[in-house]
Amino acid sequence: DDDDDDTDPTFPEEDWARGDIQITRVQVNQGVAIEMIEDDGSAVDPGDRNALIINGRAGVVRAYWSVPNDWEARDIAARLLLRQPDDTVKSYDIETRVEGDASEDDLSSTFTWTLDDEDFGPDLEYMIQLREVDDTDAEASSEAPQAPSGGFSEFGTDDDPYRLKLVFVPVAFNDGLGCVTNTREMLEDDEILETYLDRFLENNPIQKIDYSIRDEDMPWNESLYDLNLVNAELMVLRQADNPPANAYYYAFINVDCTDYEGPGGMAEDLPPPTMAGANTRVACGRYAPDERPLEWNLNMPVHEVGHLQGLNHAPGGGAGGADPNYPYPGAEIGVWGYSILTENLYDPKAFFDYMSYADPYHVADWTWVKVAAYSKELTSWDDAPFSAGPPSDRQILMALISPDGKEHWWAVDGALPARPDQTTSTMTLTTPEGARATVDVVETLPTDGPARRKLYISLPGRVDDFAELVWNDGSTRRVLSAASIRQ
Repeated sequence: DDDDDDTDPTFPEEDWARGDIQITRVQVNQGVAIEMIEDDGSAVDPGDRNALIINGRAGVVRAYWSVPNDWEARDIAARLLLRQPDDTVKSYDIETRVEGDASEDDLSSTFTWTLDDEDFGPDLEYMIQLREVDDTDAEASSEAPQAPSGGFSEFGTDDDPYRLKLVFVPVAFNDGLGCVTNTREMLEDDEILETYLDRFLENNPIQKIDYSIRDEDMPWNESLYDLNLVNAELMVLRQADNPPANAYYYAFINVDCTDYEGPGGMAEDLPPPTMAGANTRVACGRYAPDERPLEWNLNMPVHEVGHLQGLNHAPGGGAGGADPNYPYPGAEIGVWGYSILTENLYDPKAFFDYMSYADPYHVADWTWVKVAAYSKELTSWDDAPFSAGPPSDRQILMALISPDGKEHWWAVDGALPARPDQTTSTMTLTTPEGARATVDVVETLPTDGPARRKLYISLPGRVDDFAELVWNDGSTRRVLSAASIRQ
């Protein structure tokens, strides 16, 4: 229960739990375990913690105890105190049976407070105290059974919003060979859709998801051999829709009735958190209820949107292009995970980061930190004018070159920052008046799927501004015109 009036935060010695029970660890877990106190009982500064506490997001607070060998098993009262910005104090009181030392894998073996969204307010301070429930003959404790040892300390929640804006795009697929599917049916099934949204909420450090289903289907009327081509069309479609710059477009496509053998999902690059790159904030993936297990299906959009949040692969399950800075072996999540929806715990050695190819999946604290920063930046755009977004006087030119020599070129409004480490060649642009400019060509290598080449060129204008665009990669010279480029 909780009391939000004038709870007395003092802790006189006569109120201490007896028998030398001590609080050894305090964690907050909204998805990943965040350590709150040092080994000596002092508070960990919020800036030094392994992850960020999100205001307005539910979670648990866990206090671990240790007891001496002669401990008398009994119920102990634990009080969590949260001091509000106006100096009032809310208290949360629980009683827990203490028989031996606490353990990580069982919420009932720690003092555990399950808190709602509104309990995680901004600018809080916290303290935990242990008291006796009934009279006992145990000796008085030699130290105050409280944490942090110095009393009230920063809880570490800010007052920033963290949201995820998703637009789900149904794909009407017809390969002309008898395979006809439409993923609108699954998106309009409330139970299926809620399951996907729950997976996003569990794994993302956010307060809420703003989602919509696109009114019109995205048609696909040919065989599918590369999901990059789906993303190319999706970027053109996104530009035409003109959504807010922080909206992620994700298309579900069902090709279970074909012989498609490519990757299960594909994100369009790892776009930086800038408005100018908004039209590359698209991804697609298979909905494969007949061919793949539920876990695979549920993780696919979370994984691909993770790329759009700036994440490379985590090094597990054979994922290529893994981030060399990922801190845990085999993409293990590293710390105890938690579901704010099911209240399940996830073993850090048995679950793997959702950016890997290993399963079962959850989120690592390392990933949590990165996505929180990305989400905070994008959510801040909600206060910008609706028109803010990619510039209309510049375009990003992209190309997909398949091993068999097929080329696909397309362009969308926007601009991307320079990537000198991925610049492999240049493109010469000629205006109708004969003026020339040279721009860098960025090339990304595939981490899975077919060995295709992917090119990005940030143009100083629009495709239509140039009479000729010439790309020379050292072996082949391509001459393009605006008419040959999908816009």
